Amino acid sequence: MNNAPAVSYPVGRCAFGDRSFIALAGLILALGGLVALNFEPVAYLPSAVWTFGALGLLALGWRRYRRTQGVLLWDGQDWLWQPTGGEPQTGRLRVVWQHPKALLLQWQTPSDKLNGNVWCWLDGSHRPERWLDLRRAALATPTLD
Repeated sequence: MNNAPAVSYPVGRCAFGDRSFIALAGLILALGGLVALNFEPVAYLPSAVWTFGALGLLALGWRRYRRTQGVLLWDGQDWLWQPTGGEPQTGRLRVVWQHPKALLLQWQTPSDKLNGNVWCWLDGSHRPERWLDLRRAALATPTLD
């Protein structure tokens, strides 16, 4: 089904992911400011609540994203996620977004669909010699249900 070679790839900090979070935070602030400036003073409070609420949710996502570290492994048939200091776990991988130099992936254990999610940005600069192998394996595997 898949001709991609076995590959292991480090998951950690990704400059592309960092810039995406920063851009999203800037967009939220700009939208909140635009709403506040273009409406009556009555809209200031709801706009501020919405803006800071959205930034709070983004901060929670950022915190979880920053803690996601480990190794993503493709053995030729199955995906494994090995968190730093943990045991490898079999799961399924879905490519959420792709760019030639970065991937946003969702990894999930089949047994724990609620708590087994790992979202990670992968950057081609971590192991450039294995980047194309990783992309080939990720894009060729069936997606999550």
